[in-house]
Amino acid sequence: MSGREKTPLGPLTLPGTVAEHEHRLGAHGEEIEYLSGAVGSIGGQVTKIVDWLETRPGGPWSWRTLDREAAKELWMELYDWVNWLRDRYLVALTDETHRLINDWYKHPVAVELLTALMVSHQYVYRRTRAAPSFDLVEWHERCLWPTFARMRSLGLFPANHRTDEPWTPEAPLKRVDDSGNFADFLVSDLEGRPEPAPGGGGAS
Repeated sequence: MSGREKTPLGPLTLPGTVAEHEHRLGAHGEEIEYLSGAVGSIGGQVTKIVDWLETRPGGPWSWRTLDREAAKELWMELYDWVNWLRDRYLVALTDETHRLINDWYKHPVAVELLTALMVSHQYVYRRTRAAPSFDLVEWHERCLWPTFARMRSLGLFPANHRTDEPWTPEAPLKRVDDSGNFADFLVSDLEGRPEPAPGGGGAS
């Protein structure tokens, strides 16, 4: 206990003290109201972002639906990752199965397969997966090596083509437009289906 004597509150000082506390409480109340409004605004923005992500077609790795800026970001990410993959793995291998020519990005099938390989690698090696598991082995045995074996079996690149030699893919076969036949088939298929239930909005 301190030896300092406490000055008792007299009848003149008590109202002033109460008024001071009321003023402070009022100020805190305004701050709380402001913060509540700010939190509500942030919550509304988060909801809008979530709604946008849920309704956005495709995803961050869907080449078919990417706009120009998103495609540029994914191209740079994939190109950097494939270069890392080549430096880390492929240059140390002599098996022709695991060759990858410099112009791999010109082949759409190779791009899709390597994108899938990159995404699976990011999933397995992300920071949150710190517990010991077989995931790293699974990625190598079920993703990495099978991807290169598949590219070779599909004949995406000439077998005798040097990795550093420029490569131009052959012109792909043009797809025959069969939208008319599909439209006829669609009409026939839908005619045999029941009408949606009132207010049901389709199948659940």
